[in-house]
Amino acid sequence: MKHWFFLLLLSLPLFGYTDLGIHGHTYEIKEQNIKELIERRLLKLDRNKLKQDYLNAIEKAFTSEISLPPAMRDYTVRYQDFVIASYDVPDPAHPNNILYPKGSKIVSSLPEGAVLKMCFVDGSDMDLLHEVHEEFGECDYLVTKADIRKLSFLGNSIYPMNIAYVRRFKIDKLPVRLVMQKDTIEKTYLNIGRLKKEVWEKKNAR
Repeated sequence: MKHWFFLLLLSLPLFGYTDLGIHGHTYEIKEQNIKELIERRLLKLDRNKLKQDYLNAIEKAFTSEISLPPAMRDYTVRYQDFVIASYDVPDPAHPNNILYPKGSKIVSSLPEGAVLKMCFVDGSDMDLLHEVHEEFGECDYLVTKADIRKLSFLGNSIYPMNIAYVRRFKIDKLPVRLVMQKDTIEKTYLNIGRLKKEVWEKKNAR
């Protein structure tokens, strides 16, 4: 019975069909020209707002709004540098294998003999910045809460401070210099009160 019903379905197109007519309302289907649709939408855009949004995005790329408290004493801490894996990290050579399971401790490591210096400063006070720069010396990377375009005299590797830097290196006060080598970080803070006093004394000694 099932086979007979299946053959009947297959044979329907061979024997024609019955025109049942049209019932109800009919509507014309008209596709919109995609070019005209885009042009109409473009005309609705606020060009002045787009321009201002673009300028704001550029400005934001050169500046930072992150504020951190000043260090109120000179001190240095040294610790092993590591991160905790927030997901299963696959082995690049064997993607099906897990190199570091989620939650495991991953110790970062620089090549033997390599030293990397990163300085985090508040560049809003130029006199104070010069004093900090003098004490820290040359930094491979300078991360600052300031407009980096105004600090070009300090070198080319200058970046606006962002939350990723703050969290990755646990930056809680400014100014601070990180000296990284092998698997350790030496973190040195400078006393802002002392620095301001030295700036004032230099100005008054002239």
